[in-house]
Amino acid sequence: MDFDSVPAPSEEFMEDWLCRCCEIVDKYQPKVMYFDWWIGHGAAKPYLKKFAAYYYNRVGDGVINYKRDAFCFGTAVMDIERGQFAVAKPFVWQASVKDNI
Repeated sequence: MDFDSVPAPSEEFMEDWLCRCCEIVDKYQPKVMYFDWWIGHGAAKPYLKKFAAYYYNRVGDGVINYKRDAFCFGTAVMDIERGQFAVAKPFVWQASVKDNI
């Protein structure tokens, strides 16, 4: 899991990604925006800040979900895929768990 791998997403790709995400916000006003692991790449960082500002300014009470350290703590909800924290945490987080209960 190298989040600074080469080749990195190009500026053109990231600009297109940002425009498409903003279009989704404008058209559908989603209450949840979920992003998977790849947005943790260093090349995505400045675009994530722009997207978060755009999203929260337009949706207001929406939530962005992310993995690893893609967003700054407190700006979105962390997803712990197929797992959980070892102890209770005083902040909101989510987990994807298998239905084997």
